[in-house]
Amino acid sequence: MNITQSTKDDILTQFEHMELSVKAGKTQMRLCIIYRPPPSGQNRFKATMFLEEWSNYLDRPTTIPQEVIITGDLNFHFDDPTVINIRRFTWQLDPYSLVQRVTGATHRGNESGDHVAI
Repeated sequence: MNITQSTKDDILTQFEHMELSVKAGKTQMRLCIIYRPPPSGQNRFKATMFLEEWSNYLDRPTTIPQEVIITGDLNFHFDDPTVINIRRFTWQLDPYSLVQRVTGATHRGNESGDHVAI
């Protein structure tokens, strides 16, 4: 198995990411790991700003001719699909034939659906 980290040539302010190229035999894929810190008064992160950067980011790994897996912690709650920002997130996946695979709570407590595996 051969794993190499891709260089980062874009500046993102709403989330951190790491991209790896993974090759095992004839199989090759791109693994994208995303972390978005929880919005707070200090970092002033807003869902609308995240969604704008996210949309632009998706162009990058999906244009490389490899299978792609995007995973991570977006600190974005998917438990109510009627919320406009959740619908926008899902709509942004459609043009790339990406699918949100996590369907239930990903941790204990009253919070649910923060994590994503696409």
